[in-house]
Amino acid sequence: MKPVLLALFLSAVVWLYMFAPPPPRWPDEEEEESE
Repeated sequence: MKPVLLALFLSAVVWLYMFAPPPPRWPDEEEEESE
């Protein structure tokens, strides 16, 4: 695998992660904190 392809793949993953909506947090944790 060429390093260029690897770099492009990593960049795509980072972009998708940045633009993707934040993952839902554990409701149990939030409830625990509230209580």
